[in-house]
Amino acid sequence: MALPPKWYQFLVSVFASLGSYLYGYDLGVIAEVIASGNFIDKFHASLTQQGVVVSLFTGGAFCGAFFGGPLGDILGRRITIIIGSVMFLLGGALQTGASNLEFLYSGRFFAGFGVGMLVMIIPLYQVSTLYSFIISQLHSDLG
Repeated sequence: MALPPKWYQFLVSVFASLGSYLYGYDLGVIAEVIASGNFIDKFHASLTQQGVVVSLFTGGAFCGAFFGGPLGDILGRRITIIIGSVMFLLGGALQTGASNLEFLYSGRFFAGFGVGMLVMIIPLYQVSTLYSFIISQLHSDLG
């Protein structure tokens, strides 16, 4: 049983937009983590090191967004979304198993790289999945 086009587009948009949701969620979670007593007791991070932990995610996202577009052109949008998701999972695994700050740094960068790729390529993927009559409605509504 096929879904009506509007429902299909809605569900694809909701699922695909989770990549952008990850960006804000991760930045919100790390603020709580670096303030927790367990983090401070385990890593003994200075304020500068705590800032690096937070900012490496954003730096990784910048690099991921930079490479996401060309990679999407070469490999396709769907494969690029898969690669970005795997990079985010790898970064999450490195952060979870981090025994020192260097592992945490690398995990933050890899997770940011993956999310940057997702934030770059997902809007393009969403547009490419639109039905033609929905695109024509958007053009008539906007212009």
